[in-house]
Amino acid sequence: MTDAADANADQLFTVAPEAFVAARNELVKRLRAGKRRDEAALVAGLRRPSAAAWALNQVARQSPGLVEAALDAGHRLRDATEAAVGGDAASLRQAAADDRTATDALVEAAARLLGRDEARRTMASTVRAAVLDDTVADELRRGVLTADHEAAGFGFGGLGGGLGGDIPTPDAHAEPARGHSTARRAAKVKAKPAAPERPKAASSDTPAEVERVERVAQKEAAARQREERRQQSQRETEAARLAKRAARLSRAADEAEARAQEARREADAATAEAEAARRALG
Repeated sequence: MTDAADANADQLFTVAPEAFVAARNELVKRLRAGKRRDEAALVAGLRRPSAAAWALNQVARQSPGLVEAALDAGHRLRDATEAAVGGDAASLRQAAADDRTATDALVEAAARLLGRDEARRTMASTVRAAVLDDTVADELRRGVLTADHEAAGFGFGGLGGGLGGDIPTPDAHAEPARGHSTARRAAKVKAKPAAPERPKAASSDTPAEVERVERVAQKEAAARQREERRQQSQRETEAARLAKRAARLSRAADEAEARAQEARREADAATAEAEAARRALG
């Protein structure tokens, strides 16, 4: 796609979702009129953003620092989670707190644009998915998201807007709050028949609660890998679908162009015959 067409397509994502289809179709018409069929086919395949995706797109364009802060914090949380799997949970709590703060700031800005709060969970999940998936992260940074994304099994940080939870401290034995996503996972682990309890280590570096967090971290890592494989499969399927659509549209445009050229030739021939007849009568 040329720079001009790319810029026009990029601007489609600033249009309100309800006006997206009309604006896209108008751009496709202009590209076809300019005989830029390949570009028209690509633009025709663009999907209307969901309301949550549209709001995140606008924040990415107006306040890109909020997006970068959320992605950076998410990557630090992933690193801290991996370290916890290896037995070092020292940075896990701070990484989770930083991640919640950065994600909340981004989601709050997007929710203000929508004027409602019910999309907060969806937007936070999309931000989590962007941390796990470079393709989603690139779309978020450029402000061209079209769909909402799920991020199953992401780290320990709570979802934005108070939808998640905290990392338990070594002496946190109180019952976790209902709706606490990490606590629910940990509770399931505890509910399973367990091996005889290991004696507590004398060192405060390996308390029972940290061991519990490590078990949850291992489950999270496995879930992340499954989700990444699922998303890769979805991307490949979508790419194949779009390629077929583009080829079909290109063939249709070629056929229409051929018919138009034939009609022009017939019109030229009819004009020539009329002119010859006028000269003969003249």
